[in-house]
Amino acid sequence: MIILAPLFLSIIVGLLRGGSLLSLAQVRFRYGGLILLAVVIQRLIYTSWWESVSVLARWTTCVYSLSMLLLVVAVGLNYALPGLIVLGAGLLLNSIAVWSNGGHMPASLWALQTAGFLPAETDVTAWQLNNSILMNEGTHLGFLCDILALPKSWPMPNVFSVGDVLIVVGGIIFTQSVLVPPSRTPA
Repeated sequence: MIILAPLFLSIIVGLLRGGSLLSLAQVRFRYGGLILLAVVIQRLIYTSWWESVSVLARWTTCVYSLSMLLLVVAVGLNYALPGLIVLGAGLLLNSIAVWSNGGHMPASLWALQTAGFLPAETDVTAWQLNNSILMNEGTHLGFLCDILALPKSWPMPNVFSVGDVLIVVGGIIFTQSVLVPPSRTPA
């Protein structure tokens, strides 16, 4: 959700700047089916159905890592589109963090508490939600993990990473460039 909200806001800003959703709809991604497949996989593997089938549940982290690879490849194949190099860099940083931590994205205790996901007084040694786990002394590349937070006092509190920031920046560049091409930019 941390990524979708700014992108939705960027689309609204683009429309207010005279942009057109038709421009966005006309963008042709090469191998766009890979993006759709990766998103479907990520939605499927964190359902109660998937987790209830023990054979499938054992493969969750591997399948999640594969879905991240599909996204990296798809974005890489479309690098010439505006903003996708920045978006792809963020996706790659997130993927590296996930791959180096056994298919999970570690989140810092501070970030989780700041966002209100764990009460400040909670003494936890382990925490997991979908693909996120609590950072510990065994966490690799902690600076790439979810160490940033929007506080619980904000409208949409959440934890996020440097990679997420780059994904959002790249997405904003993309949406603004596509929705309002230079020839349509108001003077």
